[in-house]
Amino acid sequence: MPWNIFVPFSAFLAGIIPYIYVGWRLTRSLSSLFPDSIKYIRYSVVTIFVFLNFMPVLFFFYSGLDRTGQLFVYKHELVLMDYLFNFPFWVGLIIIGEILTYYILIEIIQLISGKVSNTDSARLSRTMNILRIAIFGIMTFYVIIKSYIDTNRIRIKEYTEHIENLPDSLKDLEIVFVADLHIDRYTRGRKIEEFKQKIKSTNPDIFLFSGDMVSRGDYFISDAVETLNFIENHPSKIACFGDHDFWTGINETLVPLQQNGWQILDNEHLLIEHNGSRILITGITYIYSRRISRGNLERLLTTAPEADIKILLVHQPADMVIEAAADKGYDILLGGHSHGGQIVFLPMGFKLTPARFENRLFSGYYRIDDMTAVVSNGIGLTATPLRYNAPAEIIKIVLK
Repeated sequence: MPWNIFVPFSAFLAGIIPYIYVGWRLTRSLSSLFPDSIKYIRYSVVTIFVFLNFMPVLFFFYSGLDRTGQLFVYKHELVLMDYLFNFPFWVGLIIIGEILTYYILIEIIQLISGKVSNTDSARLSRTMNILRIAIFGIMTFYVIIKSYIDTNRIRIKEYTEHIENLPDSLKDLEIVFVADLHIDRYTRGRKIEEFKQKIKSTNPDIFLFSGDMVSRGDYFISDAVETLNFIENHPSKIACFGDHDFWTGINETLVPLQQNGWQILDNEHLLIEHNGSRILITGITYIYSRRISRGNLERLLTTAPEADIKILLVHQPADMVIEAAADKGYDILLGGHSHGGQIVFLPMGFKLTPARFENRLFSGYYRIDDMTAVVSNGIGLTATPLRYNAPAEIIKIVLK
């Protein structure tokens, strides 16, 4: 089953029980407050929930006819079907996911209240029904606004990195790091123009990119190359391989960058001279189709040349790579791949996203022994057409 079909269909299957539970509870709450409209309420809730989940049913139907290639998700531009079915499906799933925790908490409160107190059960039940309806309305409004903002904005996330015994020549050195550009039907136009303007507003000493120029195919390669080559006349532009670069074709993606001054590191070291000091950039290829072995990684890092600061650049920040870099005295590790989770639920403040099952470090700033690891949310999208609690970002690191 193609990835574009597998992901929404898997999300649909995972969401069936939460949808049924939330729909049942919402229907009962509304019916208890408006008993004269029970049939209308049931019909309305079922109709809305079926509509929100129409897209995976449509995908399943096309798959049965062996016509998945004709689905709208394979078009090069956004179409009406995206706004009717694609975005509503994902927004609806996020709404249900966010509501679920609160509904379960209400169940627990009701159960405990009924067991340990003489609370008026009818009054308590009415209060909780009103609370369920309020939560549904508030969360629906919040998720729609939040997902729109997080999907369309790009932030510059700045970190100040304090390094012991840093030479004076490297103090205030600025590194700009970008991951997962993913130019496709969702990441074009205004968002890329914003990316260019924000990149232009930075003036780093070193520019790093950890791969994934496009999402799939060759249609958007020229746009991706033009976007990254927008960074002109910079002496230190360095990149490593991403999964989608390899699948699309290295000659089509990364070679055009090399022709514009980018240095592509494939399990290699690069020394940069800066004001008499030496900066080591080690680019590791760790992607689904080409993963450096533990033995080769250990040998490569062991033979790293001496430098005043050591930086490791990798697409997938796997535990093996992180542990080896920390053990070999690297100061900073930079990675991407997970898109910050892209869709991140926050039940009771705890970050919950499928990305956690693949990479322990999936977004933000981490301290591993004496090494700092920064994992970027990236710029573009994959699998889902929006972001939630994981806005796109450009990372800026200032050495102190």
